[in-house]
Amino acid sequence: MFKLEKVFQNDDSAYILFTNVIKSILIYFSIYIFSILEKNSVYEILDYEIYLQSNFFYLSIFLSIFYLIFISLNKRDNVYKRNLISFFAEDFINLTLSMLISLIIIFILKLNLSIDNIFLYLFIFIISIIGFAKLFFNSLYENLIQKNIIQKNIMLVGNYDQIKEILNNDFDKIYVFKCCIVLDIAKYDLNLIKSEFKFPIFTNDEDIRSILEYHALGQVWLLDKGNHKIENSLLKILKYSVDILIIKLHKKYNLKGKKLLINKYDFEFYEISRFHGVNLFIKVLLNV
Repeated sequence: MFKLEKVFQNDDSAYILFTNVIKSILIYFSIYIFSILEKNSVYEILDYEIYLQSNFFYLSIFLSIFYLIFISLNKRDNVYKRNLISFFAEDFINLTLSMLISLIIIFILKLNLSIDNIFLYLFIFIISIIGFAKLFFNSLYENLIQKNIIQKNIMLVGNYDQIKEILNNDFDKIYVFKCCIVLDIAKYDLNLIKSEFKFPIFTNDEDIRSILEYHALGQVWLLDKGNHKIENSLLKILKYSVDILIIKLHKKYNLKGKKLLINKYDFEFYEISRFHGVNLFIKVLLNV
């Protein structure tokens, strides 16, 4: 498995950081281009001296930095959101807040900046650039899912009926079920189950480490229906760097206000690997 897939398979934190940094850079260069083209032609676009003497020099620095800070602090979870509401809830609000803070600092420090009608055009220009960037990142995100670079490689652990219940649900294509451990495998015909599940099936006595490494697993879902113990499976998996989720199949009521898996199952993260997302990306760079 390509290491980039391992970076993205547990959550979207690395992708979110990537988009935030790129958008901050776009804000800076948007103001740079606007400051030159305000009174000059495209032929002077590389004349950095015009930018240094422009009305928006300090604003470009403060705005891009504060935007990156605010939008990074504003993350509620590590899931990249592609809808229009997220654009206004995250980009527009944080950009507006960053603009206000930048203007206050510039005013306090008495730096060069005059606010007139052209300032409004600049703000609209920046919003448009960030809007187009959002559309591009949405398309890129979908493309990475199609290529199985952004994905969650999952092993299911539970009884036959519980695994079957999970597989009968309509999961987003970002979830990839690679294999499973059937705890009550002795009750069933193994060949029949293999033809039904269509992925490798293991028992609780097999080498967990080999399974995790061979299938490049990022998450293990322990299916808990309240009628069997999962401690033995849990203790074996805890030794390795992998996310462990306990899916509570027996809790289907009084779930109002909770974050649910596919809006149906209550779950909890029992263990979260330190090496995923941004942390793993940094580790990969250091190894290179």
